[in-house]
Amino acid sequence: MRISGLKDKIISAGVIYYGALMLLHFCVDFLCGFRLYSTDSTSLNVSLAIVLYNALAFLTQPLLGYLFEKKCSKLLLAASVFIILIGSMLPEVWSAAIVLGLGNSLFHVVGGKLTVMTTERETPLGLFVAPGAIGVALGMFVHGHSPWGLAVSALALMTVVAFFPISAPTLKTDSEDSHPAPVIIIIVILAVLIRSFLGSYTRYEITLPYFIVLVGLAATLGKMLGGIISDFFSPTVTVVFSSLAAMIFLPFVKNPIMAVIGITLFNLAMPVTLRMACRLFPNNRAFAFG
Repeated sequence: MRISGLKDKIISAGVIYYGALMLLHFCVDFLCGFRLYSTDSTSLNVSLAIVLYNALAFLTQPLLGYLFEKKCSKLLLAASVFIILIGSMLPEVWSAAIVLGLGNSLFHVVGGKLTVMTTERETPLGLFVAPGAIGVALGMFVHGHSPWGLAVSALALMTVVAFFPISAPTLKTDSEDSHPAPVIIIIVILAVLIRSFLGSYTRYEITLPYFIVLVGLAATLGKMLGGIISDFFSPTVTVVFSSLAAMIFLPFVKNPIMAVIGITLFNLAMPVTLRMACRLFPNNRAFAFG
C-alpha cells in the first residue's frame, strides 16, 4: 500500500510538473508567432526580422545553455517568460524579433534542462518539446487579433506563478537502450542530416486555410509519440523508423494527408536525438539541449 501510494504521488507530481512546462512552452511559442506575424509578414523588412528571430532563437541555444548551465532554475525560466511577454508588446518589429529570439532561446535551454534532469526517459522530453509547434502555428494563424494575445499572456503569467510551488519529480529511471558515445554521435549526426535534407527538400504548396494549424498539430503529435515510442521500443529504432518513414511520405507534400503523415513521422525523432545529445554531455545538459 505504501509503495502504491508513493508511486501515485510520483505520477501526480510528474503530470503537474510536465503539464506546467508544456503549457508554458505553448504560450511562449504562441506569443512569438503571434507578435511577429501581426505585422505584414510579406514585406522584406518584416521577413528579414523573422529570419533574425529564428537565428537568435535557435543558433544561440548552445551558447546560452553553456553560459547558464549552473543557473537553470524556475526563477530563470520565469525570467525567460517575462522577456517573451515584453518582446510581444514591443511595437517595432526588429526590437521585438531580437527580444523574442533571445527570450525564446533562453526558455528552451532552461525548460529543457529542468525536464531532462528529472528522468532518463524520453516521454517527458517529448511532452515538453511538443506544444511549441502548435503554439507557434496558432499564433501565426490568429495574428493581429489582440484578445488572443492578451489571453495567452495572462495564461503564461498564471502558469509561471503556479509553477513555483510545484516540486520536480524525483524518480529517475535509466534507459535500457544505452550506447557508447561514438554510436550516439553517429546516430545524432545521421538523424540531423536526414532531417535537414528533408526540411530543405520539402516545399509545401497547399493553400488550405487551416493547413498551418494542421502542420503544427502533426509536429506536436509526432514529438509526443516519439518519446512514448522510444520508451516502449528503443531510441535507435525510433530514430531509424522516423527518418526512413518520413522519406516515404514527405516527397508527396502536395497532398494534405500525405504531408501531415510525413510531418508526424518526421518529428518522432526529435525528443530522442535531444536525449542522446544530453547523454553525450551529462554535465552540460543545457548546452546539449541547445
